[in-house]
Amino acid sequence: MSDGSKTTATDADGFSTLGYYYAFDADTEIDDMNLEAVICADQPSKGLGGVAVSVRVNDEIKASAGQRRVMETLSMLINQQLPHRDDAVVVARYAISICEEPPEGAVVLCRFSARREDQGDRIVTQLKAGRNKAVDERVLAGGRRVIHYLTDFLDRLEVAARRDE
Repeated sequence: MSDGSKTTATDADGFSTLGYYYAFDADTEIDDMNLEAVICADQPSKGLGGVAVSVRVNDEIKASAGQRRVMETLSMLINQQLPHRDDAVVVARYAISICEEPPEGAVVLCRFSARREDQGDRIVTQLKAGRNKAVDERVLAGGRRVIHYLTDFLDRLEVAARRDE
């Protein structure tokens, strides 16, 4: 994905924009009614190294195994698309949003696209992700570094749901 990170048109392969994985600063107010998941990486204090990470997902994902599988798939696509670097830059907030346009102030890391095909007896949906090549590799790597917190959280939700059955 080049710097056309806000392109919503259907591409030559028939894929249409499904949503975005983006980063934003803690001081930036993001107006996004379509948030699916937010990953917050906060420095607990100046004296401690590293970050404290929290994850929030919307109620639909908490309640639906199907929605959790979709989010796990998007997380896997993010992990595949973004680079690994030892000098990754982790910013304060990351979000996954199912929307046609990313919100103002967001730095798009990945764009998700989907294509649906009618194959007679069934409809097949294909998903893909493309990274924003206009963003510094270290920032992209920071997005990859924190995505596993989301997948771990989704795994815990799945275990809790099975226990409640």
